[in-house]
Amino acid sequence: MRDVATDQQNQAAVANLQIDRDTAARLGVSASAVDNTLYSNADHHPYWGGGVDPNPELGVYLLDILELKVAPCTELTNSLTVLFTAAHPNLGAVNITMTGPGGPFAFSLPAPLAGQQFGTAVPAPPAPLPGSWTVASLAPCAYIVGLSVQVLLTTGDGVPSDLYDQIAFCKM
Repeated sequence: MRDVATDQQNQAAVANLQIDRDTAARLGVSASAVDNTLYSNADHHPYWGGGVDPNPELGVYLLDILELKVAPCTELTNSLTVLFTAAHPNLGAVNITMTGPGGPFAFSLPAPLAGQQFGTAVPAPPAPLPGSWTVASLAPCAYIVGLSVQVLLTTGDGVPSDLYDQIAFCKM
């Protein structure tokens, strides 16, 4: 896959890549080599010039804010739609948090599927439970939403450092 970007849309078509491991083995490519493939040219935040990450990564991990995709540099007031994608054949923990005044703020994520987790992150816990929050209740200031993704290598030599993506916005 090349030039993967954060153009996820709810209810949009999805492509699933399935690797024929028997054919890979016949060609001399081990299962661990397939699982530990480095992903290149993942385009982070293309609408504001975040740029293509030139370094190959162990997994796919992208974070975005729908409102900023629609209108970059918009100051948010009452809506925050956090979109994310994380993928690796041996995907570990995936977390999204937000820092800013009164934070950190937690999000709930959709359940993972085999080797991937994606969708819309929502504030956690949901209102009106203690500790819940809404965008409208945030103080006017700058906030940073961060995604951390853990991948587990199949070589058994340890867990590499988490993969991170961040995006900032201003709440008015």
